[in-house]
Amino acid sequence: MLTKTTRSAAPSAPDAPRRRLRHAPIALALAAAAIAGSPGSAAAAPAAVPCSSAGSGAGGAHYNCGFYPAGGAPVQAADGRTVGTLHKGTNWVICQRTGVQARSGAYYNNNWAWTLSDQNTWGWVNAVYAQGGDNNGAFGGVPACGGAQGNAPGGAPGGTPPPPPPPPASGSAVGGAISRGEVLARSLPWIQRGVMYSQSRYTDGYRQDCSGYISLVWHLNGSPNSTSLRSSRYTRTIGRGELQPGDMLGHPGHVALFVGWASGGRAIVREEWDYGHPASERTWSASYTRQNTAYRYHNIR
Repeated sequence: MLTKTTRSAAPSAPDAPRRRLRHAPIALALAAAAIAGSPGSAAAAPAAVPCSSAGSGAGGAHYNCGFYPAGGAPVQAADGRTVGTLHKGTNWVICQRTGVQARSGAYYNNNWAWTLSDQNTWGWVNAVYAQGGDNNGAFGGVPACGGAQGNAPGGAPGGTPPPPPPPPASGSAVGGAISRGEVLARSLPWIQRGVMYSQSRYTDGYRQDCSGYISLVWHLNGSPNSTSLRSSRYTRTIGRGELQPGDMLGHPGHVALFVGWASGGRAIVREEWDYGHPASERTWSASYTRQNTAYRYHNIR
């Protein structure tokens, strides 16, 4: 088995994806403004994520970039499954290409880099989780990927990102048996479209809250509340050690879709979780994970 090399240490980074303002001397700023206002001047490209060459290693040339999420930046397969995480701080990437736009709060990006996760699984990490750079800014100095890595999540063979997709075509009937793969596919569009939490609004026929999101991904008839979803009508309790992607974690008042495990017993979930926030993939703390019961939908296959 390939063993991931130790990533270089980096100073502690803020937990929020704050973008640093870039300052220049006044004379240069005035000159830049004059150029920007001149006929035929092009709009500036989004500022890139600062990365630096780090020699060669597993997979080829390495480029160090900083990542901010304290719970780990998700590393995803081409189909959107989370296959691992990158720890907060400096991590290396190999190459990049464009794909579907990922969101983190008010920030978004369609640039993905090929990397090896902390769990020794290869996959794609989005620049929205990197330190520095603007919305849709690329990984600075990192070359484009060839064909060996395949497509980034949502990406076309040429690296052209598609528009945010509609809900996926269903292989299941409403309220019928559904595969785990379809559940995960149905969980992505609200995240990609940034559907905001609401207990009164509906998208794609489902209420935009935690239980409505679970109802969407399980393809239920209507949007039962979280208490109903945790009842024997829809689910049975299982041990947390039995959890598989597509199962549910929940407690009185909240439910979330289980996607996978991060290190230290931390659950990776997709959820509608609070007012002012869009549907998101998040990593819960180990202590919060333990406060939730694991559930399995009766019709999942």
